Amino acid sequence: EKNRSSKLFNNLSAVSEAIPALGWVSVSPTPAPYVKEMLDAAQFYMNRVLKDFKGKDEKHVNWVNCLKAALSDLRAYVKAHHTTGLVWSKTGAVAKASAGSVPPPPPGPAPPPPPPIQAPSPAPSGQDTQRGAAAALFSEINKAGTNISSGLRKVRNDQKTHKN
Repeated sequence: EKNRSSKLFNNLSAVSEAIPALGWVSVSPTPAPYVKEMLDAAQFYMNRVLKDFKGKDEKHVNWVNCLKAALSDLRAYVKAHHTTGLVWSKTGAVAKASAGSVPPPPPGPAPPPPPPIQAPSPAPSGQDTQRGAAAALFSEINKAGTNISSGLRKVRNDQKTHKN
């Protein structure tokens, strides 16, 4: 939706309609008609691209022709080799490593040791006062203990937003 103001909105829409054709691997029992449906869905926007750019910018016309050819070729491939969907061979040969496999390279040298740990430098005086204030606040909270809420006033029922 954010690309509606784009000059390429129809191109983007054609792609968004065509991309689901790649999901043919999960369609059963006949994936070829599914690819054809996605081509038909994308055709609406491809026609708009042709209308907008024919005679103005041939790159877009060629792009439409390539997208249409790719989807048509995908449909032909799926129809020729996977008529009933993607099938895994239960009795097929076990995959083996290739005969000319290359052994992994030897490990490189060990990394250098970490630098020595240095003692922390003394904190500036401004941080000392902040740390002292924080420590005083926490000590005051700890003194109050369980009576910390004793100074709070009672909230009447008509003041509550959620009544239990």
